[in-house]
Amino acid sequence: MLIVQNHGEGLPDAYDSKRKHGRWKYLGKLGEGGLGVVHRARDDWGRLQGDIAIKVCKLAKDVKVTAKLRSAFILHREAQWSLRCIHNTNHKEYSKQKASLFAKYLEDHTGRWSRDCDFDEERSTYESAEYRWDKFRPTAEPIPPFPYVAMEYVPGKTLHSALGWTREQADGSHLNQEEKESIIHQATEALIYLAEMGLIHRDFRTTNLMVMNRKSPKTSIQMRVIDLGHTILAQEHQCRNKSAVVRCNWKEEEKKRFDWAPPEVKAREPFMNFSFPLHSFDIFSFGVLVVPCQDT
Repeated sequence: MLIVQNHGEGLPDAYDSKRKHGRWKYLGKLGEGGLGVVHRARDDWGRLQGDIAIKVCKLAKDVKVTAKLRSAFILHREAQWSLRCIHNTNHKEYSKQKASLFAKYLEDHTGRWSRDCDFDEERSTYESAEYRWDKFRPTAEPIPPFPYVAMEYVPGKTLHSALGWTREQADGSHLNQEEKESIIHQATEALIYLAEMGLIHRDFRTTNLMVMNRKSPKTSIQMRVIDLGHTILAQEHQCRNKSAVVRCNWKEEEKKRFDWAPPEVKAREPFMNFSFPLHSFDIFSFGVLVVPCQDT
């Protein structure tokens, strides 16, 4: 019997059982956001144990080269926030307990963005509003055809689903009030940790939070932040930076609302990525998150 598995185009380093080549045995799609598509996989090389989440740049077939480069850098920056800050045991603000509230990024396969891998220098260059992406030249090696990162796989469901807001079949297991209060407490700790790291998340919402270990007799409900795609450093000059890798498009439509984003970042004039105090964006998002978790 010949079994053929077609996982579709755009899956990097997929394992080929016939040629015994490739690293990742893909097990199915986990989710999709504005910037990436996430797949569940196993590492055939054995470097990473258990199930892994592979997040690949979301690119249209006819995407321009400059757009691909910008998306790859955003994914690179996203991984580095975890590797260099949130989960870096040598960081002066590192907290094991608070770091556990975030899905851990394990490997960055978006290419090398500088010869000496100086992250601050990379951001200074590529986050500049004056940077010409059409003039980009690889500093060390070409950008991979399908840039991706390997992440900790987080089982469970999104907070959005756990609150009963999806079209999934109702199973009668929506969060109770005690669980909601625990999630609020953990969300508070996660945002405090980001502030201690000097980071602004800008996408702190129910679809980017996973809940797990529900109804377990030995452990209580746990939360994980699973996306850092819009995260930037809380620096004053970033407030009005119009760089394509810093600014977000918050233009709302009838069926597309950004209720977690404060009104000032949606305004056309004056243009803002966030306002002061520096972490007010995430505080607004937190307030929006708390409202449906209150006992009514």
